[in-house]
Amino acid sequence: MKTAILVALAAATTIPADAQTAPPAVTYIQAGTLLDRPGQAPRGATTIIVRDGKIVALRDGFVAPEAGATLVDLRTAFVMPGMVDMHVHLWGIGGDPMRARLEAMTRDRFDDEMTAVANARQTLAAGFTSVRDLGGDPRGIRALRDAIDAGAIEGPSITNAGEMISVTGGHGDGGNGLAEEFADMVHGREVNVCNGPDDCRRAVRAQVALGAR
Repeated sequence: MKTAILVALAAATTIPADAQTAPPAVTYIQAGTLLDRPGQAPRGATTIIVRDGKIVALRDGFVAPEAGATLVDLRTAFVMPGMVDMHVHLWGIGGDPMRARLEAMTRDRFDDEMTAVANARQTLAAGFTSVRDLGGDPRGIRALRDAIDAGAIEGPSITNAGEMISVTGGHGDGGNGLAEEFADMVHGREVNVCNGPDDCRRAVRAQVALGAR
């Protein structure tokens, strides 16, 4: 069985401002089988032509690349558009909540940022080219998103939803279930927990100020 390879057919190509007069970057992707229209039968051998990060043509068969173009050989692969995941948690270790709380005692935002970088790479490798991150540190996810957009690291395009806005004791209250002294420590750092219209307005604005959109 052919290995299914998920390719971002709308991958962005970053061009420096001082290279605006340079010829457009051109890539020829030779796909053994191409699913270009969900719900319809896939195409056979197809060449995908990409200019400046945008698909400009699909040609039947394996077309030889023009001079100066980059060739991606996927002639034995099944190619399809990148997938979208609207609910991901790139930030933190995840998994068992109690384990996460215990490990949080020896972790800070720098550890979580490195975990987010690894999670972003794994998410892209799994075929997801666009995600919406929920509940992550909005400033940290903003930095991750910007680094991916700049081409510094590999990962999907990110919509940064920020932390959950929650009332005290609600699902997004990190102090739930903790001893009082620990809950007080958590509440002293949280900006997403609020009570009443004015306080929740403040919480939303704090998330936006940190990078949530």
